[in-house]
Formats: sequence, structure tokens, C-alpha cells
Amino acid sequence: MVFLEKILCIYFCKCVTSNNIDAPDQKSNASITDDEIVAECFLFFAAGYDTSATTLSYAAYELARQPDIQEKIRQEIKKVLEKYNNKMTYDGLGELVYAEKVIYETLRKYPLVPTISRVCTKAYKVPGSDLTIDKGTVVKISAMGLHMDAEYYRNPEVFNPDRFDGDGDIKKPDFTFLPFGEGPRICIGSRDLISGFWDQAYTGNWKP
Repeated sequence: MVFLEKILCIYFCKCVTSNNIDAPDQKSNASITDDEIVAECFLFFAAGYDTSATTLSYAAYELARQPDIQEKIRQEIKKVLEKYNNKMTYDGLGELVYAEKVIYETLRKYPLVPTISRVCTKAYKVPGSDLTIDKGTVVKISAMGLHMDAEYYRNPEVFNPDRFDGDGDIKKPDFTFLPFGEGPRICIGSRDLISGFWDQAYTGNWKP
């Protein structure tokens, strides 16, 4: 099966180890155990199958509507494959910059988790109001509301991967792009989607 190919196994292990969390009660040199890796693998594939498939379906829909973007991705992938003897490597995946922007823009328009819950850790007074959020209060954050807010994204209903350029039209403060959550416990799926996307984008020919 595709997800058991060597490149994805290597990619997954790097995702897990690079996201190893230093909690306040852990030593800085804490390492992840084999049992923890197995548990992460199970959760990764169980929780990531439908979400990845849905995201890639939305991406295919947008690419079918914009063949110029589809061709730009194909040329980027072709260039990377030529560099690595027609094999997609871990390093090669990291060079698919435009393809990654397409995934990000897809998740901006179609976030799979429209709301995120967080627990307030200390009392917080909302600036410019009389509202105080007490410690222990569960706060619901609308990812969809942030992603479609013209204050942060110009023409939010337009599918535009280039808004994720360093000098693009994106004008967002931190925590306004939340398809995977945010912080040290961010979903490791943020690094996996591209590994399942490149082959479909390279060989596919989506049309409206």
C-alpha cells in the first residue's frame, strides 16, 4: 500500500521525532519510545485517512477549475523528480514549495476542523471590553471565521496559493491560519499531506 512505502515511513518518523514535545516536567533531552511511536503511527493513519482524502479532493476540485495552477504544480514536481533520478525523496518533498502552498490554500478555504477548543489557563480580560474569561473556561475558536476574514486574507473566497508567498498578499498576524491547530502540540499531519498529494498532482489531469 502507498502509505507503507519507504519514503513515507521515513517521512512519518521524522515528523514524529521533530514534534517531540518538551513539556515543563520533562527533561530537555527526553526521547520518544518505541511504544509511543507505534501509538502515534496508529493514531496518524486512523485519524489521517479520511481527513487527507477529503483535503486532496478539495484540492483536485480547485485545480480542475484552474488548470494554470495545475500545470505549475506539475512542472515543479517534474523538476524535482529530474533532480533525484525520477524518485521522490524526503529532501525532494521539501522542495515542492508551490505544491505546499496549494495544500495550505486548500486548507484555508476548506478547513477540516472548523472550530478549535482551548481551555483558558488564567483569567484574561478582553482588550476594549468588559469581558473577562475566567480560568478553566473552554473557548471555541472559529478557524473558518479566521480563514475567510478579509482583514487577514484579501479576497478570501478566491483560491490563490500565492498568498502564502513571503511577500504575497497575505497580511496575517500569528494564529490566523489554524487548519492543524497551533503551538507545540500542532497536528503532525501538517507535514504529511504533501507526501500523498504530489503523485496525484503529477499524474492527474483534472477538468471541471
